[in-house]
Amino acid sequence: MKKPFFFNSTNILVGIRFIARLMVVALFIVFITLFITEPASQRNLNPFGLAIYESLLVVAFYAALAGLIIAFSFEGLGGFMTIAGLTAFSILYYMLKGAMLWNIWILGLPAVLFLICWWFTNYSADYDVYRS
Repeated sequence: MKKPFFFNSTNILVGIRFIARLMVVALFIVFITLFITEPASQRNLNPFGLAIYESLLVVAFYAALAGLIIAFSFEGLGGFMTIAGLTAFSILYYMLKGAMLWNIWILGLPAVLFLICWWFTNYSADYDVYRS
């Protein structure tokens, strides 16, 4: 009996991993471009030179960016770190401003793709639907 096609195909996972990495590179190019084009007088991303609530926001954002970089080698750890950093950023921002900043979750898209690759690489081989 032929088994139906599931999501644990190596080619699909390689494609998803490639798309996630391409998204990370594109996001970093956008961030670097925005950082370079912003006037130096407005650039204050040193978390020690800010107020405590602003420092926490910057640290949470840096944790999310570090998670994207780590996800190139360790997909699960980097994906969870990015999601945790974005969650912390969103909670802190809501506590401070009383509003949600939804566009920050664009960083979460490659993290979700990395987590999908991590999950199906590590756990889909153990699960067999067709055991008799």
